[in-house]
Amino acid sequence: MEKEFFFKNDKLVIWRPSGILDSNKIYEFINFLDAQSKQRGPYYSRFVDLSQISGISVKFQDIYPVVQQRKIYHRNNVKQTIKMVFLVSNPLSYGMVRMYQMLYDDPHLDIFICENFAEAANLLEVDAEEISK
Repeated sequence: MEKEFFFKNDKLVIWRPSGILDSNKIYEFINFLDAQSKQRGPYYSRFVDLSQISGISVKFQDIYPVVQQRKIYHRNNVKQTIKMVFLVSNPLSYGMVRMYQMLYDDPHLDIFICENFAEAANLLEVDAEEISK
């Protein structure tokens, strides 16, 4: 089985969660990002492909602390804006990401929501094939 998160190159990390998305999976990804940022620095784009999830078990009470934790991390460790692009495939994943985007609202992270690989690739400045495989 392929890892759910991995670096495509030095400038791009990809996360493809599958199954039910819950707060445990979100924190696993955050821990991965934090560990990698210590080694690589924090300046790489994030691509989150939610097209493979079968459901979402995340509530506002789960998202809010994640947002607060990430805002503090970015304010203390990031001096330039980073891109985070989400690929959504249904209204439920769109709603969850939109809630995260609205709560985050901080200059350290530009959050984008896309419905197809071409749009996501354009924002990330890569070929669609690089993120669709």
